[in-house]
Parts: sequence; C-alpha cells; structure tokens
Amino acid sequence: MTTALFSTSETVLRAITVLASGYVVLSSAEYLAARDRLQDDDILSWKVSKQRPVFSYPFVSHVSDAIFPYPRFLGLLASRLLLGAFAGILALSGTQSPILLAGIVATTFAISFRHPYGLEGGFQMSFIVFSALFIASLFPEGSIERDLAILFIAAQAILSYLVAGVSKASSDIWRDGGALTGIFGTSIYGHQWVYERLQDYPQLGTVGCWATIAFECLFPSVLLAPSEYVFAFLLLGFSFHVGAAIFMGLNGFILPFVATYPAIIYANRFVGVLS
Repeated sequence: MTTALFSTSETVLRAITVLASGYVVLSSAEYLAARDRLQDDDILSWKVSKQRPVFSYPFVSHVSDAIFPYPRFLGLLASRLLLGAFAGILALSGTQSPILLAGIVATTFAISFRHPYGLEGGFQMSFIVFSALFIASLFPEGSIERDLAILFIAAQAILSYLVAGVSKASSDIWRDGGALTGIFGTSIYGHQWVYERLQDYPQLGTVGCWATIAFECLFPSVLLAPSEYVFAFLLLGFSFHVGAAIFMGLNGFILPFVATYPAIIYANRFVGVLS
C-alpha cells in the first residue's frame, strides 16, 4: 500500500511539502501568539541576542537592526506563516513554487540567526527539509536531482533518529531507566500524572527508556524492511511523536519528522529496487 501511494518522486515531494508547510504555519503562529517574549524586556529580546560577536560586523548589524527588533520581527513571522500556507495549498494542487520554498528557507534561517538558542529539533529538521525541497524544485519532474533530494531528506531523518538513540544508549541515566522519570518531573517538559505513575512503578520508566533507545537505534532498519511492514514501523514513529506532543508539549516534533516519512518510504522502495 505504501509503495503504491508514494511510488513517484512528484507524489513524495508534494506530500513532504504539504506536511512540512503545516509545521511552518503552526510554528509561526505559535511565535506570533507568544510575541511578548520577543520584546526588549523578555527572554527572546533582540537587545540581548545582538550582543553575539557575529553582530559586531557593521553590515550584519545594520541589516539585522532593520529586520530583527520588536515589533518589526513580527512582520517576518507573519510572512513566514503566509509562505507556509500558500506553499502547502499549491502543493495540494500539484504545484511547487521555488519562490515560496526559498522564502520559507530564508525566513526560517532568519529566525535561527536572530536567536539560535531554544530551537527544537523539529525546527532544525524543517530547515533541512525545505532546503532540499527548494533545490528539488529547481529541476524538472522525474530528474535524478529530485530523487537525490528525496533520498537526502530520508537520510537526514534516519540519521536524526539513530544519533538520538546512540546518544541515549551512551547515557547512564537512560540505561538505568531514570531519564523519563526525570523528564516528566520537570516544569517545562513534565506531566504530573505520568511522573507520579513512573514514581509508583519505576520499572515502567526502565521499559520506556529502553523502548525509546531500541526504536531510535533500530530506525535505520526501515530501509531494509519488507514494504508491507514499513507502514507499521512508521506508524510507531508517528505514535512516538504524538505521545511526546501530548505528554511533553512537544507538538512541534510531529509534522517536521512525519513530513520525512514519504521520503523514507520512497527510499525503502529505492533500496528494494537496488537489491
């Protein structure tokens, strides 16, 4: 079913664009909703961010001062939201606009340039995805370059899971099973009900830690899995991200990573053809 659904590069690229554009709209809207944090007396103040050495260069400082101060920066965020909305709508109709994709890449980079701290993995993944989508849009349909862009997205996604898994596996607190209890006990990513359950039943934390490590470390095997099992494997990944959104508030992790799944399905099919 999955192989038939994403059997052409054009279908895959459109699906990735629609899903990733949804994240652009969501993340931009979240910034605008929490715009007070961007003011000069709050945590994402431009006056603080501009103290970084890179802004000591006159040209960089001049251009940045024209874009990044509050409230002018809100215009960039609103533009990014509209670019994401239009890119997604056009992709649904079967069209990819290099101009819109380039705009998303530029505005996403601008956000990370203004304040690189505090950005989640989903934000970084979205930048990688849209950079690849933009490059793919410069080449004709059915070209090898578009295939390579898809395979690049798949490789980035698989690598992100693998690196996360290996990092956890090398951590004592993850191997001992205490990591999830600690995370759910924090004020930022915590969840009181889950934290209390893990306190009552520590073995659940151990199982959860090792299940996460196993899933992430084994994620590259999706490339070699029979096509009929790929959907089930990715459904597990989707559930993983939905769980993180519900219990940890990491809603920004769903769409950027799920947007790479059509590329992973395509890569699985590509590996199958080669073998």
